[in-house]
Amino acid sequence: MVADNTHYTRKDDETIHMLLEQENKKQNFLTRIMVKKGERITIVRTDEVRFFKSQGKYVEIHTSDNCHLIRRSLQSLQEQLDPKTFFHIHRSNMVNINLIKEPQTRFHSDYNVVLKDGTQLKLSRRYSHTLLSQME
Repeated sequence: MVADNTHYTRKDDETIHMLLEQENKKQNFLTRIMVKKGERITIVRTDEVRFFKSQGKYVEIHTSDNCHLIRRSLQSLQEQLDPKTFFHIHRSNMVNINLIKEPQTRFHSDYNVVLKDGTQLKLSRRYSHTLLSQME
């Protein structure tokens, strides 16, 4: 029941609907990836992934102790991952933003992204401004 002095508008209804949709989308992000190698199936948790690297029609999944290969495009994988966790740094690389130690200047306003384990990945100019502003 709405109090007499409260004004409930159509805009409020739209805002509530939008917020609920956003919340539902958060809950539908991929948390595990099934990797098939021969007859063996391995489950990789997305929170264990350091970065993804595109290799044509395949994607390499890099974890701290292994590298897995799946037949899938990086674009289709990105659509199912939480954008607050995984960020495109190059057209062929997507990184777990929680594992970034620092962006490192190379030359001519080019950067590398250094992960906490020391891995260095190229950060393209196309994605650099967005990443750098997100890290501030």
